[in-house]
Amino acid sequence: PHTPMKLNDKNELVSKPEDEWDEEDFRKLTIDNKALNILLVSLDKTEYNLFRRCTSAHEVCKLLILTHEGTEQVKNAKLALLNRDYELFKMQP
Repeated sequence: PHTPMKLNDKNELVSKPEDEWDEEDFRKLTIDNKALNILLVSLDKTEYNLFRRCTSAHEVCKLLILTHEGTEQVKNAKLALLNRDYELFKMQP
């Protein structure tokens, strides 16, 4: 599961050991687990198999965006094709 993070003495973001978790950390994990479950049960069987290894709601959201919209390069390519089609558009007789 997605673990709470903290800054170490070198100002690096690291996973917080479970014995240091506070009430707020547990609350956030509970909310994330609920959101993760809602997202996973809303997927069809095919998509569920792609997303079931995700450990946080944020991870599912990022993967959904990447899967359905593509990378920035893919989005730009789609936009270029749509622009080209628009510029070449002609009225049919």
